[in-house]
Amino acid sequence: MTPERKSVRDGRGEKSSPAADRAAQVTGVTPTPRARVSAPTAQAVVPDTDPPPPAHLTPHTAAFWRAVVTQYQLREHHAELLRLACEALDRAEEARAILAAEGVTVDGRYGPRTHPAVAIERDSAARAARLLRELGLDVAEEDAPRPTRRWR
Repeated sequence: MTPERKSVRDGRGEKSSPAADRAAQVTGVTPTPRARVSAPTAQAVVPDTDPPPPAHLTPHTAAFWRAVVTQYQLREHHAELLRLACEALDRAEEARAILAAEGVTVDGRYGPRTHPAVAIERDSAARAARLLRELGLDVAEEDAPRPTRRWR
């Protein structure tokens, strides 16, 4: 019979692999599951007060930070991911402002070319979305189903 483990992220049980079971029998050490699953002894102490937003964030992003930390109980590594997401949001907004002022094309040696801020805005927005998804802030309800990806 395969032991069940609870995942921190979604609460569903995960089955351990036969190789992991054999390794546990031989070494006497139970392997820890993937990085997203933390052992009960490795839980960080959550401070009583909400961490303040970093000083370099824009007022709009600092307000987003405060809304998230008051609504969710974050561990230290989650706060770091939130900081990175907020910085990416700020960087995307800064690139959008540059594009609004200068346009999406610049003169190059061989004629007009795409402004470098287009790539910065695109990459920063994608990074922010990825980090917010990693934190689980992209799902409205706790057990809401994710859309399936369709391949063509």
